[in-house]
Amino acid sequence: MSAPQRITLKVSHAAATRRIRLTPEQLTWSTVTARVAELFGLDANTLPALVYIDEDGDKITLDSDRELLTLWTDSMRANQPMPHLFLPSSPLTTQDTSAWVLANAATDASSVADASERAFDKAPADEQPRNLGKDTADQNAVEDDSDGDDEQQPLLRNANESTTTLVPNNMPPDVPENQPRAVPSHAKQPAQEQSQAQGHEQEEEQARKHADADEQQQTRAGEQKDESNEEQRQQDTSSPYDDLPPLGTQICELARQFVATIQSNPELVDNARRVADQSIDVLQRGVLFLLGALREGVTRAHEATRDAAERRNERRSERQHESRQNTTASASSATSGQRDMPHGAANGDAFSALASSATTLAHTMQQRAAEFAREAQWNASVFSERAQDRATTLAQTAQVHAMSYAEVAQRHATALAERAAEQASRAQAAATAAAAAASASMASTASRAAADTASPAPNMPEDHVQGNLYAEQLKHLKEMGYNDEDHLMHLLHAYGGDLTRTVEALVGDTIFEAEDADDLYA
Repeated sequence: MSAPQRITLKVSHAAATRRIRLTPEQLTWSTVTARVAELFGLDANTLPALVYIDEDGDKITLDSDRELLTLWTDSMRANQPMPHLFLPSSPLTTQDTSAWVLANAATDASSVADASERAFDKAPADEQPRNLGKDTADQNAVEDDSDGDDEQQPLLRNANESTTTLVPNNMPPDVPENQPRAVPSHAKQPAQEQSQAQGHEQEEEQARKHADADEQQQTRAGEQKDESNEEQRQQDTSSPYDDLPPLGTQICELARQFVATIQSNPELVDNARRVADQSIDVLQRGVLFLLGALREGVTRAHEATRDAAERRNERRSERQHESRQNTTASASSATSGQRDMPHGAANGDAFSALASSATTLAHTMQQRAAEFAREAQWNASVFSERAQDRATTLAQTAQVHAMSYAEVAQRHATALAERAAEQASRAQAAATAAAAAASASMASTASRAAADTASPAPNMPEDHVQGNLYAEQLKHLKEMGYNDEDHLMHLLHAYGGDLTRTVEALVGDTIFEAEDADDLYA
């Protein structure tokens, strides 16, 4: 027994798309509007009409049960899924995203864009306070308070660990002691001026060394962050295909069952071949749809990988350029080097934002690939159910035809038997009549012969006697219903006046063959 038929509706509103599964009995405007309002957090009483694009590219509006039923009937007749439905843009009655029904997500889920804004909502660089330690603490607090997706937490944690190397508190302890110090004007002496010049030279040399070390640390931190982002992206893009069912095995098993059913009904081979061709065509279209979906997913994954690589190269070039600028500025003034350090942290935040965007794109691609896989699986199940129903119908039709053929053959056999019995009865009646006529003829002949022998007529020629005998026998044959006198005389001459043989020849419709043709007219 096949499973009940299911109808799948895809409805899009703004940037979100939801799937609704109904039975044919549930395909009403009130049910559809209630489900759409529940999924998108809308008011069912003020829900506008649904819109879809037909095969001519025109926008068609739906707002009644009859239009829904007509659309589903046309889709079934064309052997195509229901068109994609769109909800015209309208303001949400509530901004509470908890009313949205999301698959495999928590009730208080929020969009990725909101999480990114909360995680990276910071003041511009020129408005940040000079206390870098306090700014780093505030940044950690913002990251701890963010309620973004769990998938972004490792990325933000890695970015935080990578940018902590730019904070002055993590620099060598002798750096603050070697910073340039202003000398009062009233304390300037020639000896002090010479020592101060030497101190400035040492300070500039140490600042240059520290700037080089900072540049190397920034480069290593950026490379580590890029490697971590690449590993995270590979994990996200490889997970959708791990739980796919073996569609090829199911399709082969269904094909084998279909062939066995067709072979059990040899009288319907032509119909079975047509059905097999249709099933193969449908399966090919399903496989092509699945391959197209997978190809699209792989293409998007390659594009995302290429974009990530290009962005990584651009970030590396920017880091190198900024590192060279920082090195030059640090060589001229250590204070300028300290002032440039917050820009490195801001760049780290920008890199984290770009990496978060890449992760969001990969997550979206993962959802699309999963949807394509589920759609292909559902199409394959529908195609298999239709093939099984068609095979069952053909088997029942073959059984009905076989029973009809058996009944017709039985009726023909009965009619032939009745006709044979009727012909046999007629033959028996004719044989009985022939035997009676022969007996009467023989009795008459014997009586006439006895009379002729007892008192022969004087001077009666032999031909005259034989002619009288033939005339008497011809009279008996006419009384029996034979009216062809020439033919009867011919048979009497052929059989020598033997009435019994003449009657047998007439009844059996035989042809007399004489050894000598002249005996026929003797």
